[in-house]
Amino acid sequence: LLEGASSLNDLGEHLGADLYAREVDYLCQHEWAKCAADILWRRSKLGLFISPSQQTKLEQYLLLRSAQGVHAA
Repeated sequence: LLEGASSLNDLGEHLGADLYAREVDYLCQHEWAKCAADILWRRSKLGLFISPSQQTKLEQYLLLRSAQGVHAA
């Protein structure tokens, strides 16, 4: 997950709480996460710390990712 990362900028877009695009991509590709609730409540407990607007941002990121044809491996 962190291979080659030397700063927060290497983790991609900040999606809220301590969640970054790189971690979301990893969860989708390697742990078959499908939706925001899956990431925020089943794979982590970040739902306790993320605001409603940040949750919406995550949902939009996942929709864009899906629209671009990036799917779980």
